[in-house]
Amino acid sequence: MALGTTVDNLLNRVRRDAVLGLHGPNYTLASNYTAGATSIVLGEDPMHMGPGSIVGLDAELFYVTAIDSASKTLTVIPGYLGSTQANHNTPNVVEVDPRFPKASLIDYAAQEIHSWSGRLWRTTALDVDATVSETTYDLGATGEVYFLLDVRAEPTRSSVDPIVFSWTDDRWPHVDARIVREHDSADFASGMSLQLTGLPRRNGRLRVALAQPFDLSTFDLSTDLVTAVGLEASWLDLLEFGVRWRALASLSVGRADWRTAGMARESEEVTPLDMIRVSGQARDMRMARLADEGLTLRARWPYRVAP
Repeated sequence: MALGTTVDNLLNRVRRDAVLGLHGPNYTLASNYTAGATSIVLGEDPMHMGPGSIVGLDAELFYVTAIDSASKTLTVIPGYLGSTQANHNTPNVVEVDPRFPKASLIDYAAQEIHSWSGRLWRTTALDVDATVSETTYDLGATGEVYFLLDVRAEPTRSSVDPIVFSWTDDRWPHVDARIVREHDSADFASGMSLQLTGLPRRNGRLRVALAQPFDLSTFDLSTDLVTAVGLEASWLDLLEFGVRWRALASLSVGRADWRTAGMARESEEVTPLDMIRVSGQARDMRMARLADEGLTLRARWPYRVAP
């Protein structure tokens, strides 16, 4: 079975964990919900909730203000706690007072990817048409560039198929170059230029590899973490460990709040320290995997030019 690479696939794998599974009663959505509507129709009698309950549907939270048991309808405030309002289709599950709603987990996933800055990056490639008489070209990159990874020249011998390309062989020979930043956009539209520093120079195409930040401009349940965000498939378990750690760490806050007990008592329940230990295990796995993948990435792309 292929491993799903969307944000929703990843969050579902995290939630299938025995610790982060669904909690409390759940219902099904009886009819499609339109973003912003103030009522939700369920397929079952909503007997396990009341005004003041919070329900989760996909990555949106709703605050329940009233219940009509006869019509199985909830009157709600959509987009509760800043969650994104969206359409929801049958037969999605409506969770009552979810312990780990997707609205929280999707934020943890984005925060985790942001935290990798400086250790991991999105590798992008672009082509530059070069001539023997020029040494400096507009880089043509979009967004921030951490540093230059490699530049290769298209082979000139007809016996070499230019379609066959790999950064790990020498059929496309390496070209010494560097990035020059902070150009006037009137001279270089991207504000950055690719400057060739070595010889010989020749006419032809240059293929450039860049290290750039992950693309989180669109980050919802349907976003593909590999093709859209720029993660490598081997990093998905790293992201899962990071989300699990952040979720478990947040759970310990509620466990430590004495006001939730209602009265003083001695109990053999799971203590806040137990929750900290469990979240610490997830954090240790996350740190180990982050270190491993960082070393692997740098071995594949040794720095040729200083950032």
